[in-house]
Amino acid sequence: MARADVAGAAAPPPGPNTRIAERALDSALKAVAEGDRACRARVPRLQHTTTHDPIPQAMLASFAVLRRPKEAQDEIADDTGFPFAEKIAVDYVRRALVLPGGISVFVIPALDARPAIPKRPAVCGVRERQALERRLRVKPVQARRAARRQLRHLHEIERKAARRTLEAGLFLLVSGPSGGFGGSGVTALADIRRIGTFVASAAGRGSALLVGLVPDGVATVDFTFAAGHSRAPGSNRTYSTDRRSAAVGNNIVALTVPRAPEDAIVNRQVWHAADGTAVNTVRWPP
Repeated sequence: MARADVAGAAAPPPGPNTRIAERALDSALKAVAEGDRACRARVPRLQHTTTHDPIPQAMLASFAVLRRPKEAQDEIADDTGFPFAEKIAVDYVRRALVLPGGISVFVIPALDARPAIPKRPAVCGVRERQALERRLRVKPVQARRAARRQLRHLHEIERKAARRTLEAGLFLLVSGPSGGFGGSGVTALADIRRIGTFVASAAGRGSALLVGLVPDGVATVDFTFAAGHSRAPGSNRTYSTDRRSAAVGNNIVALTVPRAPEDAIVNRQVWHAADGTAVNTVRWPP
């Protein structure tokens, strides 16, 4: 793997002003959506179909776990809910790892991932900005700036989502012995090769299980979890900086972190090859 340094925009530092901004933005979005059905968040209607078609060669070339022959352990229940994807390539579903307690990690390819989301009327964005400004009049300057920045980011995501074309991607399903446990969203192939895809689930006693999919050539991942206030709703926890390293097996990295899932998913990563060379630097989520 060639060396590449990828650093996405850092998540806003959590704290009182961030919380004020988030509450004001949530209130504004809800008010506009309740006042006009056309301004509600659009969600594509998907059939969650399956297919026996082959997956792209580029996908096979990037993930060794997909290149091994399919085995009985790779079968997945027919009624499994697949998030925002069609044409699940069932012949290439692989159980990549079994964690303590019988938790299975599946890697699932989808030929139609990241569907376009219908665009809302332009007036919705205008109303959301106006509603937000009314809620920010008596708020601290830092909170006002954070809320406006968050709304601009949401609108940019919406514009990009409306321009998407369907493409192949992968997602993770983390399943306990008694059924579904959690899963990542579908991530396009090019993005996984660049930043991976991760999911965090509660693991008890204030901890989270963090599981990620990374491409071939990554042997270990160094994680840095920043100091600060918890992002978990209603939590008053604060953290000091925490650094962890975890080995990669079958393209999967997994570790338990003494943080809430919302906090575990926010981290900085350095990917290392088998010889210890740093091959990628990622800030997650980007």
